[in-house]
Amino acid sequence: MKKLCSIFVLCMLLFGCGAHEPKEPLPKGAHLTLTATPRQGFAPLRVSFHVVLENVPENDKSFYCLKEEWDFGDGAVSAEQPQCAPYGPDTKVNTEYFVEHVYENLGSYDVFFTLGDKKIRSNKIQINALENRVPSS
Repeated sequence: MKKLCSIFVLCMLLFGCGAHEPKEPLPKGAHLTLTATPRQGFAPLRVSFHVVLENVPENDKSFYCLKEEWDFGDGAVSAEQPQCAPYGPDTKVNTEYFVEHVYENLGSYDVFFTLGDKKIRSNKIQINALENRVPSS
């Protein structure tokens, strides 16, 4: 049993087994930063999400018109391939993404955003939808 655990730990350290790794190498430092407003409130809770793609040249064709995938943590997902004009010499990469979502049920939800075939994944944030209790008279 100890040998099996040692092999598993070695695999995790060397190969990142089970981790969400990108399929292709990313430009050095390219990452997504996810924010939400508000992150806690009473259900139904409407939350605005904002993602920023950072450390990517504004004209890097490999980041142009990528599929956007949101996982809201409550079973709802959204995937969209944007409608983009053909890439040209003055084309700029989209570096900001916005969406709103309503949490109808009480609970804590882990949310993240994934961009394109490169599978660049944002940080994960938690949203807390609380019960709206009215004090009894």
